[in-house]
Amino acid sequence: FNLLTKEKNKFKTLNSKKKYFRRQDAPKIYDLTTVCYVFKPSYVMKNNNLYSGNVGYVEIPKERAIDIDDKWFAPHVAYTISKMGMSLCTLGHAREFKRLSIAVNSLWPLTAIDTAAIRNILGGENMAKSSRDVSIMADAAFQILKQDPKACTGNFFIDEVVLREAGQVDFEQYRLSKNELIRDFFVPDDIANNLPTKTVSVY
Repeated sequence: FNLLTKEKNKFKTLNSKKKYFRRQDAPKIYDLTTVCYVFKPSYVMKNNNLYSGNVGYVEIPKERAIDIDDKWFAPHVAYTISKMGMSLCTLGHAREFKRLSIAVNSLWPLTAIDTAAIRNILGGENMAKSSRDVSIMADAAFQILKQDPKACTGNFFIDEVVLREAGQVDFEQYRLSKNELIRDFFVPDDIANNLPTKTVSVY
């Protein structure tokens, strides 16, 4: 793995002999992705690795990153591809229409939402009771729509995160029962696990 740490305006390869047994004890590290590399031709000719010389970086904000985890592909690859396609449309349309001050963002629920799909296809009444009311999505969408379209575009939002950042702390109003809440598909584990709301992952 290309595990890196920040050092001023550059990245430094992590070469730590210390062993970490808990994630929260480990230093903040980054993984080098293949989104984009920019080199001078002379650099490529003279060096045989990415870390020679003065290498800068651009950190991708979490709200603009697409989480590609193979656990989402294995059970339903076609469905996952369709969702990834929607995410790419968000990024592409956000860039295309930014000059017109038209924002394009994606909003995803933290938990399952009580919809016809949940009741008729994915588990019926029992699954619906472990879901939230659809009004949480409406409330989160309203917060997004209040933002400046020139500044708030090309993002991947999660309903509860949006509302907490807006100052909301009571989420019991969206519960439909005392059942444990089922975490929705494609929500990154690190985000879900750091929220006060406890959810159960199906994977």
